[in-house]
Amino acid sequence: ACGFAGGFWSLFAARMLVGAGEAVLSPGALSLLSDHFPRERRVLAISLYVSAGSVGGGLAMVAGGAAIAWATSHPLLLPGGGMLDGWRATFVLVGLPGLAIALLLRTVVEPPRRTEATAAAQGPGWGAAFAFLAERRVLFLRHFGALALFGWLCYAMLAWFPAYFVRVHGWTLPEVGWRYGLVYLVLGGAGAACGGAFATVLRRRFPADGTLRAVAWGMTAILPPGIAATLVPDPGLSLALVGLTVFFMSFPSGASVAAISEVTPGALRGRISAVYYLVMSFVGLVFGPLSVALCTDHLFHDAARVGDSIALVAVVIGPLGALLIWRALPAFRQWSATAQA
Repeated sequence: ACGFAGGFWSLFAARMLVGAGEAVLSPGALSLLSDHFPRERRVLAISLYVSAGSVGGGLAMVAGGAAIAWATSHPLLLPGGGMLDGWRATFVLVGLPGLAIALLLRTVVEPPRRTEATAAAQGPGWGAAFAFLAERRVLFLRHFGALALFGWLCYAMLAWFPAYFVRVHGWTLPEVGWRYGLVYLVLGGAGAACGGAFATVLRRRFPADGTLRAVAWGMTAILPPGIAATLVPDPGLSLALVGLTVFFMSFPSGASVAAISEVTPGALRGRISAVYYLVMSFVGLVFGPLSVALCTDHLFHDAARVGDSIALVAVVIGPLGALLIWRALPAFRQWSATAQA
């Protein structure tokens, strides 16, 4: 529908519906995966699911420019004789395979719910979800708050790394797409998978909090490369540090949502994870890119110092998120033991 938009509002409406469709994906997927896999295997399965987002994001950067170039020189001929080219044809080319991919969901079997007795006791609806959050408010304020700050840091970096390489190192946008896109594709996907494997191993040693402990280690490990990535003068070294940053950016993503399933009954996992994604995405998308822009324009007063702005946001926001997630561990141990009992 985006490709056939006739103006701003029709394009806005189509993009809004895309966002609505995306919004239900992860909460639903978390609920399904949590019941498809037993507790001890869940974190790796969810981490592999999350890694697909990094792979897709990297492919989008690498292939996006090529797709637009192809569509510009090869207009789509419509059945009625009309033609679509450029960005319109690109939207259609990207969207059509999605209809076939959606049919694959017909092969996904609804899993038997593992906690039917607990679910019945909790009761359905958002009232039960908010009561559940209120009872465990110390845990969820720290867990969700830490990941909101982490989202702030990650969205700030993802939004401004390309501009940094263009403004500071003189790369062209196609060069950024290939170099940064490949780094994001490989190391972003690897980070999520490795984070899940690390959490699985850590959980064997620390059954009560190993999953969230892996999140804390990932949020701590991102700080050195994240702070240094845009401060070093050599573009090759900078790209390498950006790669490490992207790796640890996705490292805790699967374990963080898997941790929700370890303290939440099956009937509420979709709703609780929806609140998690809402908080993290809202804070990250609103304040992440904006904070870098404000620092560049009003603190440094120089567009070429966008790298300093990224580093400053990392110095301030990163440690706050790491501290908060470490402080969530005692409450997580308490409620994890309750859930297992």
